[in-house]
Amino acid sequence: MWEAAIASLLATSTLHEAADQCAVSERTLKRWLAATEFRAAFSEAKSDMLNAATSKLRREAGAAVDVLSSVAGDTEAPAASRVTAGRALLELAFKSHETEVLEERIAALERSVGHGNQ
Repeated sequence: MWEAAIASLLATSTLHEAADQCAVSERTLKRWLAATEFRAAFSEAKSDMLNAATSKLRREAGAAVDVLSSVAGDTEAPAASRVTAGRALLELAFKSHETEVLEERIAALERSVGHGNQ
């Protein structure tokens, strides 16, 4: 029964809708949400769902960059579209670089305090 409730919570935007979808009362759903084991299972399901979405985004990232590059380089495209695409490419490049630098710094800090081997 928890599996259906968790699926409903993930698929709907309100507790009322989730309760209706999985055919339990809102009161029961609230009680389950207060239970540590249910919250842990719900948290794991949310994490799994977000991991799947992140994987899909990673698969599509190359195509998205190609589209932005194509628009930015298309001299026939409206100037506003070219500027927007160019700005997006720059912002993403800077964010990617910043993330890489932060990851390197965190890894170095973890190594310096002895957490690199865990």
